[in-house]
Amino acid sequence: MRVSKKKKIKAGVSKKTSSSKKTKKTAISKSPPKAATGKARKADKSLRVDYYRIIDNSPVGAYITNLKGDIIYVNKTLAKMLEFKSPEEMIKEGVLVRYKDLNDRKALIDELKKNGKVVKFEVELLTKSGNVRDMLLSAVIKDNTISGMLMDITERKASKDAIIRGKVEWEMTFDSATDLIALVDKDLNIVRCNRSFAKYAGLPIKELIGCQFCEFLQPADAEQFAQCKALIRAGELLSRVEVNTGKGDWFYISSKPITDHNGKFLHTVVIATDIGELKKIQQKLVSSEKELKKKLAELEVFYNIAIGRELKMKSLKREIKELRKKVSQQGTD
Repeated sequence: MRVSKKKKIKAGVSKKTSSSKKTKKTAISKSPPKAATGKARKADKSLRVDYYRIIDNSPVGAYITNLKGDIIYVNKTLAKMLEFKSPEEMIKEGVLVRYKDLNDRKALIDELKKNGKVVKFEVELLTKSGNVRDMLLSAVIKDNTISGMLMDITERKASKDAIIRGKVEWEMTFDSATDLIALVDKDLNIVRCNRSFAKYAGLPIKELIGCQFCEFLQPADAEQFAQCKALIRAGELLSRVEVNTGKGDWFYISSKPITDHNGKFLHTVVIATDIGELKKIQQKLVSSEKELKKKLAELEVFYNIAIGRELKMKSLKREIKELRKKVSQQGTD
């Protein structure tokens, strides 16, 4: 049986149509239902709200800015840190006026462009009233938008600066002290010493580290040396022990062990106060006392002699008087 051309075309069209219907059905079945899309949007919106709620109540400052210096977002914490009543008030002013030095922002952006992020970047920001706050900043850049977090480290930095300043002042005092000062370990090896000690030892400070303290300063008396050494090693106190080095030098030696907050031994501070001049004065006084005693003894001898002579003269005068009296009586008779 012969099939006409028209029927063939009709059959082809119907086949094509049914095939395209299938494809359409398949395509439609692959896209999500409208109800499901709506739920996803709601869930996404809810997540964003929760996210911003968490960020707003975070103890760390958070912000988003662009490269021009506009603030896109700032959380309540950061606004409060910089003395603003609300994030909106801070957003109006922009970010550029918050920098004490705009070169810091330039350095920040240069590093962000180079590495894509910065971590623990220290920067000084100005509050609304113009106070300076030290901040620690971490941020990332994407599509010319900077997102970051800030921590206020003003108090921490002030404490750190005070510690450093105190350390510098202590080191200046340590080095300018006229007393010989050394930090020693339990084996009496020098851990550190001041300039006065180095001058007395006749070596640079660097060369003295690790040397035995006793190589440069120790009592000439062996028994006293052994006692001092034992006390220092045991972590006991020494208080103004008078020491003669045998080289004509005299010192008061004092020592005190230093421990950490857990009571662990760190080192012993040994302080030697030069009393050479004091000893010279003492020796002069002793010498003067001896001289005085000698003179007193001589005066006493002289006095005794003088008194003896005086007594003899009185006796002699009495004898002469008596003789004259006798002679006078004999003449009368």
